[in-house]
Amino acid sequence: MNRFIRAGILCSLLFCGVASSASLELGSKDSFGMHLVNGVESEGGTFVLWSRLNANAMNPNGFITNDFIPYCVIGYKLQKLGSDWHTSGRAVMRLTQTGPEYGMQVGLDGPGVYRWSIHYLPPSAGGFYRHTDHATGVEPWWPAFKLDYRFTVTRQGQLEGTHS
Repeated sequence: MNRFIRAGILCSLLFCGVASSASLELGSKDSFGMHLVNGVESEGGTFVLWSRLNANAMNPNGFITNDFIPYCVIGYKLQKLGSDWHTSGRAVMRLTQTGPEYGMQVGLDGPGVYRWSIHYLPPSAGGFYRHTDHATGVEPWWPAFKLDYRFTVTRQGQLEGTHS
């Protein structure tokens, strides 16, 4: 490879950035008969916040262990600490190579520490109701709840995070 090509590659790596990908699981929790896993991914400057909700063995709502819990309404608020920057919205159900999940694609405000608050509403909020009679009914849906995470985006685009 001639030195001009090597110099061009080095220049593009140093000044234009590299389209790298990183994934970070921020935390998992068993609650209300569900196993929740939340994380963030970056790929070339785009960030995806994701949440997976699957039934666990103690699910009282008729789901079988590892079933995806559909029709939840999941809102989020994302705030860059130490600045006025923030965004909010609603996650969408989507299918990925690793299975169904809720996710949202967001643009962040560069390197820094971010707080991600996730608000979970049960499937009834999304129009999925339960059978309530004594013979075939299931337990009531869980109450709304919230989880908070913090993660850091470094200048190199790496991700670091913790559950709050």
